Amino acid sequence: MRLNEPADEPGVCKETVDADTGEAEPEPVVKPPPARRFDDRLERLQNRLGLSHLNRWVLVTVALLVAAVGLSVTLLSWPDAEPAATAPAAPVEASAAEPQTIIVSVAGAVNEPGIVELEAGARVADAIEAAGGLTEGADPGFLNLARVVADGDLVAVPDAAASGAVAPVPGDDSGGAGSAGGLVNVNVASATELDALNGIGPVLAERIIEYRESNGSFQSLDELSEVSGIGSALLEQLRDQVTL
Repeated sequence: MRLNEPADEPGVCKETVDADTGEAEPEPVVKPPPARRFDDRLERLQNRLGLSHLNRWVLVTVALLVAAVGLSVTLLSWPDAEPAATAPAAPVEASAAEPQTIIVSVAGAVNEPGIVELEAGARVADAIEAAGGLTEGADPGFLNLARVVADGDLVAVPDAAASGAVAPVPGDDSGGAGSAGGLVNVNVASATELDALNGIGPVLAERIIEYRESNGSFQSLDELSEVSGIGSALLEQLRDQVTL
C-alpha cells in the first residue's frame, strides 16, 4: 500500500505483467491532443526567442493589422472595370435610302396618256417615255425635253394634226411651223412668229417661250395671262391671233 493512499480504499496494482514471461509491461505513452502539441511548440519557440505571453499577443495583433492594411490597399488600388466601348453606329448612306418618287400627268400626243410615277429629278423626256412615248403625229416642237419635272406637273405633247401646224415649204415665206390659217400656235411658235403678233414684242415673245419651257405646253388660251406682261385686255386681243 502506498503511503499517500487513503486507508479506507484498498490498494490497486496498476502495473501489468506479461503472463508468459512474468515481466512488467511498460506503461503506454499517451500522446497529448493536437491543440496541446501546438501550445507546447509555441511555448518552446517563445522560450527560445525570449518572448513573454504579452509580447506574443502583441506580435499577433501587429501581424493582423498589417494583413488588414495590405488587403485594404489592394482593394482600393484595384482598377475599376470600364464599360466596353461601343462602336458608333455607321451612318446610313444616302444611296441606301429609297429614292423619292413624284407623280406627273402626261397628256397629248403620247401612246399611254395619264398619270405616271417617276423618280425625283426626272425630266420631261422621262415622263414621255413612261407614258409610252410619242405618237406618230406628235409634234414636240419647242417642248423642253430636258426640263426637270416636279411633283404634280403636267406634260402636254402637242399633236401636229390637231393643232393644224404645217411644215414650212422651202423658199416659201408665207407661213411658218407655228401658223395655221393665219393663227399662230403658241405652243410651237418661235420667238419671231410670236413677235409678229399684234401687241407682242420681243420681250413678251421670250417670256411666252420661257413660260412654255418651264411649265409645259399651254392647255388653254386663258393660261397666257400667267405670263408676266399679258393682261386681260391683251389676252382678248390675242384670242383672234393664236391657237393651241
